[in-house]
Amino acid sequence: MTCPYGCNDDACNGQDCRTAITVGGFPFTFEGSAQTFQNTYIYQDESIYSMCRLGGAAPGQDVVFRVPLTEGQVLTVDGGFDVGNIGDTQIMVRESCDPTLTGIGASGIDSVLRFEAPADSDHFVFVDRNLVSPGRIIATFDVE
Repeated sequence: MTCPYGCNDDACNGQDCRTAITVGGFPFTFEGSAQTFQNTYIYQDESIYSMCRLGGAAPGQDVVFRVPLTEGQVLTVDGGFDVGNIGDTQIMVRESCDPTLTGIGASGIDSVLRFEAPADSDHFVFVDRNLVSPGRIIATFDVE
C-alpha cells in the first residue's frame, strides 16, 4: 500500500484506531509521507512504555494498523532503516486502543517487532517515530 501524497479524503487513514489501516494479507508493505501523520498517541503513563519494553514516549509521527491474527501466528513488523525509513521507529502491539491497557508486544528501540498472537483476534500495531522527521514512513508486515 502506498500513500504518496498523504491521506486526504480517507485515502489511507491510519491516523488513529478508528481509521486503522487493515493489513489484509501477507506480506504487506506500507509507505506513506511522514508529514501526513501526527503524533496521535502519546500515553502519558510511562509505565506503559516500560511494560512494553519501549525506550520511552516517542514524540514522532505514528501510524496505526489493524492486523487480524490467529492464535500462535507469529507476526514480524520491520520499521527500521533496512526497509528505507529515515528515522528510527518503535513498534507496539495492543489488543485495543484503550490507553489504560498495556502493550502485549513491542520492538524495543531496534525497530523490528516479532510477536506471537496469544489468541484469534484483531491486534492494533502502532508504528511510532522516535522523533518528528520528514520523508516517508515505511513498515513491512509478514507472518511465519
